[in-house]
Amino acid sequence: MKGPGARDRRIAVIGAGPRAFFAVERLVARGRAASTRARVRIDAFDPAPAGAGEEYDVAQPDYLRLTIPAGLVDAWVRTGETPSPEGEVAFGGWLPPAGDGWRYDVFPPRALVGQYLCDAGSRLRDQLPGGWELVHHGRRVSSLVPCEGGRWSVHGTYYDEVLVCSRLGASWSGSLQGHWSDSKPLIGDPSPVGLRLGERQIRAGASVGVRGAGRTFLDVLLALTEGRGGVFEPGGRPHRMVYRRSGRDVAVVYPFSRTGRFPEVVPTPDAVPAHAGLDEARHDALVSIAASGEDADRTERIALETARLYLERARAASGAPISHDEARVAVDDCFAQLHRTALERGLDPRVELERSVRVALGEEPLGPEWALGQAWRDLHLAMSAQFTRAGAGADARRPFWECAVVMQPLTFGPAPINGVKLLALIAGGVVDPRSLVGPSLDAGGVSWPDTLVMPEPRIDVIVDAVGPPPGYREQRQELLDRLVEEGHVRLAEGRAGIEITEDARAVGRDGSPTPGLSCLGRLVEDVEIGDQVLVRQPDDVAERWASRIASGWF
Repeated sequence: MKGPGARDRRIAVIGAGPRAFFAVERLVARGRAASTRARVRIDAFDPAPAGAGEEYDVAQPDYLRLTIPAGLVDAWVRTGETPSPEGEVAFGGWLPPAGDGWRYDVFPPRALVGQYLCDAGSRLRDQLPGGWELVHHGRRVSSLVPCEGGRWSVHGTYYDEVLVCSRLGASWSGSLQGHWSDSKPLIGDPSPVGLRLGERQIRAGASVGVRGAGRTFLDVLLALTEGRGGVFEPGGRPHRMVYRRSGRDVAVVYPFSRTGRFPEVVPTPDAVPAHAGLDEARHDALVSIAASGEDADRTERIALETARLYLERARAASGAPISHDEARVAVDDCFAQLHRTALERGLDPRVELERSVRVALGEEPLGPEWALGQAWRDLHLAMSAQFTRAGAGADARRPFWECAVVMQPLTFGPAPINGVKLLALIAGGVVDPRSLVGPSLDAGGVSWPDTLVMPEPRIDVIVDAVGPPPGYREQRQELLDRLVEEGHVRLAEGRAGIEITEDARAVGRDGSPTPGLSCLGRLVEDVEIGDQVLVRQPDDVAERWASRIASGWF
């Protein structure tokens, strides 16, 4: 094994996606600020491109789009003790000029985000202090070997610090894979869709059942249509499309979802003019949340009141005013209805999707669905902080997380262009939304009630497009499984994530920090905030990790 010299420091970063980049960028910034003469080598291990990771792989097709506005994405830190160098641009400033009006819109392809992050990684190498190295290794790490002095061995090389922020796989306790008892073929993990949903796996003209109706469902759907040569052309109305089959696409897709509906389409950030006063309402809500402690009921009331104010002010600014009482009734009724399925509410998923698209495109006044979704998007990180901090008990957290699940259909839905494409596929008979209302799909297969007017269709293959929840508790990953088994890390009591200290040190079986081992990313969610992987937060756990390493080394 190779051992470092007396002044050398080595860090192994397991995973090279955005969260890993953010942590390394913070350490580099502190190294520059300290004018350190220490020699530091950082080795990042990930088969996917450095900075982008698998989620934002630059090779993925353009129809896989971002679900948050491009303006929220920034690889660099603008404030604090160690800001990033001047001149580094956010994603919105990096994007090429508008081309076809769709590719470079507010919700651009995820591959473009990957290109931006890869470019940021190259720029980060240029910022390294003298004597520092940053090297990407395109391979996985499946085991770590503890050594004397709190060091670790990775592939035969000693490291003073190991930061684990690798992507968790699709294998989890609630997936269909491993429990599937139906005779139909099952594709349990469809990602990356460009590789796993080819014509060898699903033949042209097949009928496909898909569990889930969220982002992964749309990825699957577009891979089976546009990804096979199907074409979306302008429709008869502005911002509408028609779908032309290629002959290689599937015949029909049947979605199955516990909610019985498609997620709400996310409007563009300019849907509400700046003078509407939403910023003031947001600020007041954030102050109230910070003072709410662990009172989930109070936090919920703050979010609902914020949504009422959003709706009232947005409608006034658009010239279609409503009173505060009318906004309250609309928001409260919408929130109550979220606890019921589409079947119970008598909703038509296609009609609801059409309404959602019209609102997102500004063709219909903003409604309570938008207000609730926008309030939750604006306040979710602050609310999460109240219930992920170390002292928050399980009884306090449970109502908040249950509310977060209920709110999912309104918060992180598709970009407007994908809502338009989904409508075109429904109109063209490629998607049959009737399977959303009544039928169900679980490990035993499809259950189709006899009471439905529509007879049970023939389905050739099933795709599971429901991903795992945050955290590690319900998942399996070789590296983490070994670390847990050996007692180097443990699940936080009553939580879904790996337990860490405030500065990211992994907590071992005996309750004490494990020397030289830290964890970040999805595996610690529910212990630390990790709702939006691309949205950087001031004084987040990556910043605190970098501060600890820097203060101990230089």
